[in-house]
Amino acid sequence: MKRLCAVILLTVLLTGCSADTALRDKIVVTGLGIHQKNGTCTLSVQAVESLKTAASLSEQDDTATAVYEASGDSVSVALQAFLNEAGRETYILQNRILVISTDRCEALSLFDSLDYLIRNQEGRVLVPVVVCRGDPATLLGLSSGNDAIPAQYLVGMLEEGERWSLCIKRDLLDVQRSASGMFDAVLPIIRVSEDTPVPDGTALFRDGAFVGELTAPQTTGFLLLRDESDRALYTAEGVTYTLDSFNTKLTVQKDGQRFSYHFSVTGRVKVTEQQGDTTPNLAVVERFVKGCMEDTLRVLDETDCDPLGLARKTAQQYPAITQKTVRSQLKTCDKTVSVDLKF
Repeated sequence: MKRLCAVILLTVLLTGCSADTALRDKIVVTGLGIHQKNGTCTLSVQAVESLKTAASLSEQDDTATAVYEASGDSVSVALQAFLNEAGRETYILQNRILVISTDRCEALSLFDSLDYLIRNQEGRVLVPVVVCRGDPATLLGLSSGNDAIPAQYLVGMLEEGERWSLCIKRDLLDVQRSASGMFDAVLPIIRVSEDTPVPDGTALFRDGAFVGELTAPQTTGFLLLRDESDRALYTAEGVTYTLDSFNTKLTVQKDGQRFSYHFSVTGRVKVTEQQGDTTPNLAVVERFVKGCMEDTLRVLDETDCDPLGLARKTAQQYPAITQKTVRSQLKTCDKTVSVDLKF
């Protein structure tokens, strides 16, 4: 019995050592950034400490997480150039975030930029995707002490921002679905301000092409239109309100060959903070919510962008009309908003 236990223990130890060695023999990627420099694709790779043992990277500082760069004619070519320098296989299953610069979005279709990562069987389709202003290496390389901030910090910022209706959160699967024509793609924008990542609106894409942006209030409006808003803060006239329990209902109506869309929103409001002799005013809050949503609809019409999937929803409700027909007239269709909030 003792001999059997010893054999089992030895097997477990050897298996653990083998797995640990195999992991050390790979580059464990935690973040990827895609940028456009002088007409060339530049790939920024955030990786953990095991990468530091590569001889060609021995001049790097001894930190737990760092960012490296490589260039090529495409994402796959740039990644291969990085591998040639590092001399080891990549392990991208642990990748936590994809960052694509506004320069890259303006130069190339979003679908083309992310095609390799969508096709890669070793990748994660649920990895968050963001757009950044400037070089992704700056965002991925933000440091805390001696280490680059782990990509998971950025993911947490997105999740908390979405929870408070400050930013959206989208993943690679959402981009893949938009490429199929279900809806137009939208991605959160992040900028770096005083060495701190900050949500900075929403990037709009039409058929993969970068066509415009939503501001922070318009992003709140977008989340409300999509019925994705959990809660929000709003301050006016010395009173800070917390808005929650949102519910948005979409009504599609047909008049001949034309359609109209009405978004009705309900929710709860409570006073979070009150200064001086100010009096809470529910009408002010309702105007704010309605204004955010109407401004968002205006920008979507101006850019002829359909991230709400209105064409698809209309075709589903009226099977005699094709999605393509609805999409061709969508920007000229009437869209109205009503808001009913309660204290």
